[in-house]
Order: sequence, then structure tokens, then C-alpha cells
Amino acid sequence: MTQRLGARQWRRRRSVAGRDDRSGRKRGPLVALTDRVLTHRRFVVVFWLAAAVAGAASAPSATQALSQRSALPGKSGYEANRLIQRLYGNGGATAPFVAVLSLPSGQPGATPSARAAVGGAARRASARASGLASR
Repeated sequence: MTQRLGARQWRRRRSVAGRDDRSGRKRGPLVALTDRVLTHRRFVVVFWLAAAVAGAASAPSATQALSQRSALPGKSGYEANRLIQRLYGNGGATAPFVAVLSLPSGQPGATPSARAAVGGAARRASARASGLASR
């Protein structure tokens, strides 16, 4: 007559010396972990529920700790942004507004006619930009 073993007795017997009673082969680490988790089901479930509650409770404070600002005083990028803001009155902290004027090939920018053309273009662009800003 064969003796029937209960689940706990079989687990205890199976875990003796790290060998499986039925085949005699050495058990791998995943089999041992699976056996331990299945043996302690309630503890595992309580642990994961506690971890979920702790995560949910700490989520608001964690998201408030995050910042979209990355100002690092003393770093070259930060100092360059401040200089651009001070010199041009825009850029630096916001997307810059830069006007680019192309001269015809071979025409130097230092001639009086080129300077007059650049000045006229700058006045027209400034008038247009201020008209757009007031809308």
C-alpha cells in the first residue's frame, strides 16, 4: 500500500538536499524559487499589495519633485542664454527670434548701400513683428 503525501509533506520531502525525490536530478534555482513562492503564497501576495500601496502613496510627492527647468548657474549654456537675453532682449529662456538677411553674391555688407538696405529691412521687420505682437 502506497502512502499518499499531502502538499506540504511532498514539498518538505522534495526540498531535501536540493534534489527532486522522483527523478534524483539536481533542481535548478528557478525551480527552487518557484517552490518557495508557491509555499509562501499569502506572504508574496501581501508583500506585492504593500508595495503597490506604498507606490501609490508616494507617486504624488515623486511627481512634484520633478522639474521641467534645468537652469544650472555657472554652466556655459546657462551663461550663454543669459547673455543672449541681455543683449537681444529675447531668446535664452524662450525660443529666439533671429532675423537673417542674405545679400547678393559678391556684395560686401560693409558698404553704405548695404547698410542702408539692412537698416530698411530691419525697420520693416520690426514694424511687422510689432504689428503681429499686438494682434
